[in-house]
Amino acid sequence: LSENRETPVEVIGDDGLPTLESLPVANAFQETVRSQEATYGTLISALAKTTLSSKDPNHHQDEEFKKFTAKDDHGVDFVFHSLPERQPWVQLTFDSPYLISAFELKNRATLPERAEGIELQRQLPDGSWKAVWQSKGPEVSWQVDLSKDPAPTREATAFRFVVNKEEETYLHLSQVWLWGRKSDRQQTAPGRAAVAVAHNSSSWSPGTVSGLGLWLDGADLTSLTATAGNVSQWNDKSPNQYHAYALSPAVQPQIGTLHVNGKHALEFQTARLVSKTPKRGNWQDLYIVADWNGAERFGNYNGLFTGFGEGIGIVGNSQDAGTSLWLQGRWWTSLYVNGTASDGANVLGTLAKPFLLSCSADRAIEVPGYSIGNDRNHVQPSNRRPWDGAICEIVAFARKLTESERHQLEGYLAHKWGLTAGLPTDHPFKEKAP
Repeated sequence: LSENRETPVEVIGDDGLPTLESLPVANAFQETVRSQEATYGTLISALAKTTLSSKDPNHHQDEEFKKFTAKDDHGVDFVFHSLPERQPWVQLTFDSPYLISAFELKNRATLPERAEGIELQRQLPDGSWKAVWQSKGPEVSWQVDLSKDPAPTREATAFRFVVNKEEETYLHLSQVWLWGRKSDRQQTAPGRAAVAVAHNSSSWSPGTVSGLGLWLDGADLTSLTATAGNVSQWNDKSPNQYHAYALSPAVQPQIGTLHVNGKHALEFQTARLVSKTPKRGNWQDLYIVADWNGAERFGNYNGLFTGFGEGIGIVGNSQDAGTSLWLQGRWWTSLYVNGTASDGANVLGTLAKPFLLSCSADRAIEVPGYSIGNDRNHVQPSNRRPWDGAICEIVAFARKLTESERHQLEGYLAHKWGLTAGLPTDHPFKEKAP
């Protein structure tokens, strides 16, 4: 890059963005883009909220990650580091649709080959992703002019750089500069309308409760990575970003096939989503909205939510009558089904229609990651333990909530998913959401 880095006084325009004159010239490509505002717009990358598919605790620092969208070239080799995973990504989300026109992306110079297969994608209104640009091979940096591409193919509220590989790999990049302008079409962001309907009676949400450890929301399509209805990743809305992903296309759940209270739910039959992080997960207070669409008895220890590899959470008991939950070795001590205390016996009839289940432990627990839709790692054809039904929402906390807080969670989920009829008559949020 050019060493010509003047540092003029920054001037803010009427739109709240730095004017052309206030921005330093970094290289010939950026100089060209910045000198043709009518074609390329302005530098918009710093306006976006940036999120990651995962964070490697040994190499990632949140303070460094803030440099990813810095306007000046900082010269750091990489500012974030994912865990080894399928299709790792870094996402830029705006508060309204933008039309992008050009970008420069700096790779990690010391290991550029790890970005082989990287592409820029935009999120479609149905929550799926479509490629805007695909790299031809690993480079130290990419300078890409998109201005001649049809406008609809480069317009969205959310964009992401993703290494589009089925095998596990890392993603670590240095910096991005993205140019564009607000779209003339002020369309609703993917999934936003569904969330607004779900929350229209209250501003309260699980994010207002301290200790939030995991939040997976099937009604929020922006949290799903899906192709043709096949979900490869379900993003954690908590600050921890413990995203769930499918280990292979063969075990991807479906979206768009099942709905509960008019909202999207993920369909699991032989599907399974997992997270290998955190290594010591404390799902001390767990809330799940789901249903069972399988047989009239549990067939083979069907798992709804467990640890990855070990840790017995919510698992069907296929012994005896096959209508109860498995109790031996479980991590929880208290169980509530639709807001009523339960010992886990003979609950299958209640679970055969949309239900709200919560369980808590009196002390902190430690289990490796989590598995959704299957009991731990029992996935071989001869010993599969899959959940057969819809999974709508999962919320977990790293502490045991108070009774008042539990009631709030139950009320929020029951009103959102249309389950208030099942709440006890004296439940404080039976008639009105928190």
